[in-house]
Amino acid sequence: MKKIMTIIIAAAFLAAQSPMAYAATASYSVEKVLSGSVTTKISYGSSSCKKIPVKYKASTGLAYPHHLIFFGLTNKAEDEIASTDVKVGNAYSLDFGGAPYSGTVYIEVCKSSKSVLVDEECDPDVGQEDGTECEYEDTVAVKPGTYYFQASVMQIKPSFATADSKKIKIVITK
Repeated sequence: MKKIMTIIIAAAFLAAQSPMAYAATASYSVEKVLSGSVTTKISYGSSSCKKIPVKYKASTGLAYPHHLIFFGLTNKAEDEIASTDVKVGNAYSLDFGGAPYSGTVYIEVCKSSKSVLVDEECDPDVGQEDGTECEYEDTVAVKPGTYYFQASVMQIKPSFATADSKKIKIVITK
């Protein structure tokens, strides 16, 4: 009996340590070209910032720069709080785009504002190719509360079009 109880306690402890034990997720889709899931409950805990994982699977018919995929977080007033994008495919076989058609990206939220590079490819130690300094922007402080996630696909060619997923409620706690 003691052995069985030890096994049960050990199994319960291991299950509680699993990331899936804490992660509530919701699924999203944009027409028939993009689908995935997003974590809906985020807790800052002792961290000043958290990364919200967004899993995605895009149609192989999408190709950057003809198509862009955006993931955004807004407040109730529909102000953009944080976002990220994915540039799948590579329509021109140039040195940009080419993200995999499925994967995970992250939307970072922080308790207080912070300064981030506008162009991720700019080296702060060297600056821009034209000799100017790298440009920075301040992120929005994201306080605990309720926010809304939405995925969007924008088509630029052959004709301009956009499509969005339904909004998904995201709750951020202390």
